[in-house]
Amino acid sequence: MHGGDEMNDCPTPISDEVLTAYWAADVDQETLFQVEEHIFSCDSCAEALARISAVAESIRSLLPPVLKREQLEGLRGRGLRIVENPIMPGERAPCVFAREVDVLLHVLKGVELHPATEVTVSVLDEESGSRLLDLPSATFEAGSGEVLIACQRHFVAFPPNIIFEIRAQEPMGAERVTRYYVPHGFEP
Repeated sequence: MHGGDEMNDCPTPISDEVLTAYWAADVDQETLFQVEEHIFSCDSCAEALARISAVAESIRSLLPPVLKREQLEGLRGRGLRIVENPIMPGERAPCVFAREVDVLLHVLKGVELHPATEVTVSVLDEESGSRLLDLPSATFEAGSGEVLIACQRHFVAFPPNIIFEIRAQEPMGAERVTRYYVPHGFEP
């Protein structure tokens, strides 16, 4: 099912991961053809693609999803109401995006970033394991040991049980993977 959508009437729904890859033009020709053929005849999957597209476009147009501390301070200087949600690796940190908040900042702490040459941040659906979003070459500051994720109100389109996955690529090719579990809700 698409992101926990209980009303999906499609007998063979396309996963959010495949729809996201399709939207990002990151599929092979055969998959491209299969997805297009399916969504043109399936309202449910077409709606799921529209939801993913809307979320992705909103992310691009508002704030970068991964910030540096200096960007964060600039946002505070502009008067944005920001609440920090610090999380340690492997920790489950439930949170609620309050009505009066502009940005819920997930502060992913305890990441070994010092030897990293590149960092990828992924957003996963804990329930299905689907990869909802990949942010390659994400902004990071090696000395801080943290990655700052700016969650905004349009993230309500994501499933409620999110995993943030940080993949830090080291100079000799080793990759270090760190996960953070963030069940969340949004006040109306």
